[in-house]
Amino acid sequence: MMGLRFFLPDRRCVLLADSDCVNCVLDYGIRKGKFVHAEREGDNTVILVSTELEAELRRYLASNGVCSIRKRSWIYKYRKRIGLLIGGLLAFVLINYFSSLLWVIDVTGNSRLTDEEIKDILSVCGVYEGIRIRDIDNDATRIKAMSISKEIAWMSVNVHGMRAEVIVSEAERVPEKDAKNEYSHIVAAYDGIITGIVVERGQPMVKVGETVKKGDMLVSGIIEERDGDIRLTDASARVYAQTERVITVNAPYASENVTVKRGKMQSFSLGMLGKSINFSIKYGLEQQECDIINKRGSICIFGGFRLPVYYTAKYSTEKSIETVLLTREDARCLAEEEAFGLLFSESDSELVSKRFICNYDDDSLTLTLFAVCEENIARSLPFTAEP
Repeated sequence: MMGLRFFLPDRRCVLLADSDCVNCVLDYGIRKGKFVHAEREGDNTVILVSTELEAELRRYLASNGVCSIRKRSWIYKYRKRIGLLIGGLLAFVLINYFSSLLWVIDVTGNSRLTDEEIKDILSVCGVYEGIRIRDIDNDATRIKAMSISKEIAWMSVNVHGMRAEVIVSEAERVPEKDAKNEYSHIVAAYDGIITGIVVERGQPMVKVGETVKKGDMLVSGIIEERDGDIRLTDASARVYAQTERVITVNAPYASENVTVKRGKMQSFSLGMLGKSINFSIKYGLEQQECDIINKRGSICIFGGFRLPVYYTAKYSTEKSIETVLLTREDARCLAEEEAFGLLFSESDSELVSKRFICNYDDDSLTLTLFAVCEENIARSLPFTAEP
């Protein structure tokens, strides 16, 4: 019975009187034969009385010159604002519901597979943005993902709050066997004088100090064994030689300085839980007539808290071209930089010596670079074995 009373509404109320009226209240309770409790607290008197005697007791105290009011809880003043209560309950339900969903999927450890490809595989496995977190089965997802894609050697889905961190380990690619029995020789890519040979597979055909021409065989993929048998292989070697390279560059005295800056927004999209809303803005240049800059980000509030709401904005680009006149010396410097860039972009070479020849015209100059380099001139030349 005592346990049931705990859940029943309290039939007593509290009155607050502005004077010391303890004896007066107790006398009233004795005459009425009802429970009335009063005690002094500071300058006021706190009275505990049943609700059915509240109005009568207040009239009795007023007749004795004592002012009293009913002391109510803080929620009493919101009794007529039922919408506020409903809104609070609705907010609680929504927060509880959305906190049980997966909002963001972050992928780490992948190099060959893109994030979108892995998310597509996860979607087939039943893991996607918007799924209930309790429905995610890490072991079942890993097994199914590995059976779908041979590129995945291992996968783990770790849930942190409303975010899932997907750790991927990609399978090592096994080199495919050459079904066509293709082999290769090593030939010279440039003319030069041999300075060093490092053979990994194959039979060397030249020695250090020999002069070779472009296309000469340096290492053969046909190996003669001591017993007279012939073995074919995919030759591999590094052959270093001193080469002379000639590079010609034409540099005009007038150059164009192109400046690219972000222009007007073309479109905007908001994404959440794998869904997106696109907004198209029609003004300025059309998208097919200009370059597009994509900017992706997330929304942050309260400093460090990041909402799982992403936006993608597309901007057009605006280019401005300015003509700059160069002196002969400046044009020569630019030509030398371009010549060296062409020289070292073609191969990993070490410059031994260089010389320039420059011819000046009215509107441009022609610069020729003669460079002596030491570099690896080995180049693979495939061949097919006879059946």
